[in-house]
Amino acid sequence: MSNAELTFDQVLEEFGITAKWEARGKLEGKLEGRSEGKSEVARNALNEGLSVDFIQRITGLPVETINKLAADGK
Repeated sequence: MSNAELTFDQVLEEFGITAKWEARGKLEGKLEGRSEGKSEVARNALNEGLSVDFIQRITGLPVETINKLAADGK
């Protein structure tokens, strides 16, 4: 098969680009899930009356994010 007969997906696959995009998508999904999990823990902790400082230390979320979660929860 000549290069002119290759499909775009075949060219990407030949250069390993498809696998890289799939790996990138999986990584982005994992990071998004981890972030959502931290936000859920922060919301639960806020609901239990824990301090923003303590929640920041245990989740690693920025104080601004925790304050926004607190404001959204009201």
